[in-house]
Amino acid sequence: MSIKTFLRNAITYNATIRMWFVALCARFTTPLFILQRYLSAEDLKNLRLVNQWREVVSSLEKLPLEKAVIANGKSTFYYRNGVSFHVIASKTSMSNVLLTTGEYEKSETRTLQNVVKPGGIVVDAGANFGWYSVQLSKLVGAEGRVLAFEPVPDSFSELLDNLSLNHCQNVDAFPIALGNRAETMNLYVPEFSMGTGAASEFLDRGKKVSVLKARLDDFFRSRGLSRLDFIKADIEGGELYLLEGAGSLLDDFHPQLLLEIVDVHCRRFGHSPTEVFEYLSKKGYVGYFIDDNGRLVKPDARCLPNGNYLFEWA
Repeated sequence: MSIKTFLRNAITYNATIRMWFVALCARFTTPLFILQRYLSAEDLKNLRLVNQWREVVSSLEKLPLEKAVIANGKSTFYYRNGVSFHVIASKTSMSNVLLTTGEYEKSETRTLQNVVKPGGIVVDAGANFGWYSVQLSKLVGAEGRVLAFEPVPDSFSELLDNLSLNHCQNVDAFPIALGNRAETMNLYVPEFSMGTGAASEFLDRGKKVSVLKARLDDFFRSRGLSRLDFIKADIEGGELYLLEGAGSLLDDFHPQLLLEIVDVHCRRFGHSPTEVFEYLSKKGYVGYFIDDNGRLVKPDARCLPNGNYLFEWA
């Protein structure tokens, strides 16, 4: 029994206590209402929830959101640039980042607008819930093409849902991983908050799923594709393997690259961030770190900051 319930019962069923309480309330109604809120854990929980929503509502004006709709247990965010995304209730979904920030990788998204041109052929590796695939779809337009790769089944389902929501007719989505070998592998998906974004073949726990892995060179050749303008890859340390499996495409078409490079993720794959830089440098690429303000900064390849990088063929 809570303190609030105990006091309520005492006041309700004891005539003497009730008489004195009524006399007290006549003078101190407001302080007692405030005290009641803090005697109830449920009221405190609701108060915290209300305050959180106030913060969300007050921040909407600062975000590129046009509106947010909540219906049938699903939230949908509509943005001023014409794109929209579902946010699902599953705690493991990366889409939940939109509930706390309103948008995803703001600086990197702005960078796309400067480098991806209409009519381009682009790859989104590690497409997850579709943030980049949808943005890329809008940027390349009807004459362009987006190839989206997402091996985690739950994330792939979200990707398809968001592509449908945005009527992305120029996006082809594939439930496969990209690397330097064609094989079937086990992928482990963490079951903590937003864990689908941390899925990896080298984790030691999580939900195990069997997925197909392909080389991007083979994939393009098998489909008769003869052009590649841009690759975005965020695959939790597997970026170097992806690049090795796309070596011919890099040599032939020199696509611009947006890559996540994080030392801990690279280590799981047995290499360092510097090796990613060295591989691309030998291919003729120059890399720039994208800082929090969206600026392109030439880094020291011996000590690379964790984050996202733009690579351009020199």
